[in-house]
Amino acid sequence: MRDASDDRQPQPGPGHAPGGGRSVEALEDAREISALIVFSGQFCMTGSRLLVHESVADRVRTGLGARLRAVKVGPAADPASEMGPIIDKPNVERIDKIVEDAIAQGATVIVRGGPVTDGPLAAGAFYRPACLRSATPRCRSSRTRCSARS
Repeated sequence: MRDASDDRQPQPGPGHAPGGGRSVEALEDAREISALIVFSGQFCMTGSRLLVHESVADRVRTGLGARLRAVKVGPAADPASEMGPIIDKPNVERIDKIVEDAIAQGATVIVRGGPVTDGPLAAGAFYRPACLRSATPRCRSSRTRCSARS
């Protein structure tokens, strides 16, 4: 058992990945990118971390970045929306702070994403998808649930 003050990432065994809001998706092929976009926003099984074999890592980063930039953020009632709102504005700010901290700690930005600040969605709690490559497992973004919570 780990000491609660120990902030190191748990080391999963073969075929196991930590869950509880820190779900890890293992990709064997760059063509699996579309499966990551199926769930987003307020869903506890939304993939938030990727394990990618180095032989496909560049293709996955490129493909995932392109797909995330194209995600249509909008009201959940709009059939054209692919990603709805976060639960509230304080959680939008919390998530953006996690992203900012990760960048400050050396994470590589693949897609910056961030709060929607223009147009009619700016009045709501909308956040464009972000994708970072963590510099270290000790980075807060590697240890913190970044999805919405009540």
